[in-house]
Amino acid sequence: MNDNPESIKRQLINALERKAIKFGFEDSSRYDDLKKKAGAADYIWSVICDLSLDCNTLMIKNFIGYYGDKNDGQGVQETLQLLRDKVSDLSEKNQQLDIESKQQSTEIDNLLTIKDKQRKQLKENEEVIAKQAKEIEELRAAQSFLKKRIENLFSQNSYLRNRKSYTSEVINYENEKQVFAVLKNNAKACGLNFNSDDLINFYTSVKSSRLTIIEGISGTGKSKLVDLYGRTLGLDDNGHMLIVPVSPGWTDDTDILGYLDNSSMQYKESSIGLVSFLVEASKHPDKPFLVCFDEMNLAKVEYYFAQFISILENDVNNRILRIYNPKEEINVTNAAEYPAEIRLGENIIFCGTINVDESTYRLSDKVLDRANLIKLQDCDFSVYDDEKPVFIVVDVTLVDKPKSQGLTDDELSLLDELNEKLKNVNPRFCFAHRVVNQISRYLDAIPENDIDYTREKALDKLIVQKILPKVRGTEEQVRDLIGYIEDDNYVSGIIDKYLNDGKVEYPVTRKALKEKAKELRNYGYIG
Repeated sequence: MNDNPESIKRQLINALERKAIKFGFEDSSRYDDLKKKAGAADYIWSVICDLSLDCNTLMIKNFIGYYGDKNDGQGVQETLQLLRDKVSDLSEKNQQLDIESKQQSTEIDNLLTIKDKQRKQLKENEEVIAKQAKEIEELRAAQSFLKKRIENLFSQNSYLRNRKSYTSEVINYENEKQVFAVLKNNAKACGLNFNSDDLINFYTSVKSSRLTIIEGISGTGKSKLVDLYGRTLGLDDNGHMLIVPVSPGWTDDTDILGYLDNSSMQYKESSIGLVSFLVEASKHPDKPFLVCFDEMNLAKVEYYFAQFISILENDVNNRILRIYNPKEEINVTNAAEYPAEIRLGENIIFCGTINVDESTYRLSDKVLDRANLIKLQDCDFSVYDDEKPVFIVVDVTLVDKPKSQGLTDDELSLLDELNEKLKNVNPRFCFAHRVVNQISRYLDAIPENDIDYTREKALDKLIVQKILPKVRGTEEQVRDLIGYIEDDNYVSGIIDKYLNDGKVEYPVTRKALKEKAKELRNYGYIG
């Protein structure tokens, strides 16, 4: 119902007219009779009840201030006045409510605005918190990386910190005398018929040489010898031995090391696992680790092994393998597992096996100068024994020993004169300080044991392993040096005449020269 006063007034008039018709009084002159019959107050009340059928009667009476004891015109006027007053009052209250409603609406709008600002601020705070949480995680990751890096560096240098300086240039075992005896025992236990001199030669070479390479025809046991050495020291049981089959497709050191993926900033290690092996070796500098490249010359050694060839010539305390730029290390996600630089300690033994045939590459002078090339001797098949001893594993620990006095005056004099004779024939055949130092280290590494392996016998082998491999070429280039074959007899050349002209004989060198002379007769060239 519309609460406008004029509308209420109009409705009241209409209602009164309807009531007049109902009671049979169609003109206003009979109004008094209507009041007398029905009572003015009751009449008004009837009209109001018609207008408010949904209201409680008592409530309406109370609302308009109904006077039940007044039935005259005055009562009607008072009741109407009361009604007008109520309508006016309600109108004022309605206006006041409109004002208050608008105020509340304004306040609600203000509150909504404040709420939106608070919601926006809350979202910004959440973004800030998320960003800070991410930064915290990054800092924790960086902290974890630095912690692991420090642990790696600590492990790599612990052996150096525990001693004043590393004086020896060869590997020394704590229980030296026992190790070689067990190696010979285990060769028999495995049914391997190695020449005793080959065993002691290999054993001494891996202790002194940065790289030991075993040469021989297929089936002579080159890989078996390396495996025997590693198993004797128990290296295969604790992951300290790695045999790497060389692939003909290797062209650089990424084939054996891996590479840094700049898109993901992750170091991708090669499938052979060499980097992980070297990292582990750096953490245990007092324990030996053995790496063997099987069929080493199926690919060019100078290509895939180039970085190692250079590094292994450095001082034992300064051999650092770099697998990627150290400036990138802080950004590399797996740098804790793959640090940019790895120290190659004296505990890492590098070996290789090679075949000499049409499927392989010839070793260059660069490799020969840095490696000790061992050629296994022919074995006697009649010495095989069905009774095999028990295989024994020796737990070894590396120790430091004072450096020996080096080469004697007689040994230095022999090498000087031999080098001069090589230089006179062809300067390419002569050797430098590197070879002399390697010979000195080898002689220093001969085990102190009750074995028939003197310095003279060792020097005889070293001439074959370190000096003769570089003597190669056509008959015109090498005949005078190595000698020749005439009527199936060997005629000595400059080298043999010089070495076997004194009190000391060099039978191993003479045998090697004789074989080279036969090769020269058969092919006209020594490779």
